[in-house]
Amino acid sequence: MSFNKNVKNIKKKNNSKNSNFDKLDEMIQDEIRKLKIVRRARILASERLGEYASKWDMYLLWMAILSSALLVISLIVPNEGLIKKVVSGCFSMYTVIIQYYVSTLNYRERALKFHYHHIEINKLKESLQWLSLQGYNFKKKNAKFKVIVEKYNLILQQQENHSEYDYHRAKCKEIRQLDFSMDNIFVNIQPIVIILFILSYLFLGGICNEITI
Repeated sequence: MSFNKNVKNIKKKNNSKNSNFDKLDEMIQDEIRKLKIVRRARILASERLGEYASKWDMYLLWMAILSSALLVISLIVPNEGLIKKVVSGCFSMYTVIIQYYVSTLNYRERALKFHYHHIEINKLKESLQWLSLQGYNFKKKNAKFKVIVEKYNLILQQQENHSEYDYHRAKCKEIRQLDFSMDNIFVNIQPIVIILFILSYLFLGGICNEITI
């Protein structure tokens, strides 16, 4: 009887160990899947911010050229209308304010940080994949898993988080996501703003050409 009890106890312990190993392996695989999504979200965030920066560089260049051209015209043309001078002055002020505003957003710097961050996350993902293949005992494997998770949490605390838009694009690749963020909307309305200033300068200035200073 005692022999049978010992066998049963051994089987229970083995089943318990196997159950713990299975749970740990499942946790490791879940963490790997999570890191894959977060890493892709970081890549998308880096690309998105880089795209914003490139658009702003182009639009600010156009605005600087146009502002300089309007200034030259106001100096060359002796009887330029009041409305044209007002529009030209407003556009120059708008250009200066926008340049300062964009400089505070640091799109390129943030994009670069996201780029390096996804590399760090990829290293942790590879560490977890390597850990899942190792034949450590439960205690050692669990300890290594906790260390990797702690490193991951520490990295998240030190870095700006990606947006919900980036996360959904990373998680649902097959579904097309639209970017309705204020950053995207504001940068993409700049051509319209520039065109409106040009039209105001040409048509309002022509209508009110008789008003001069």
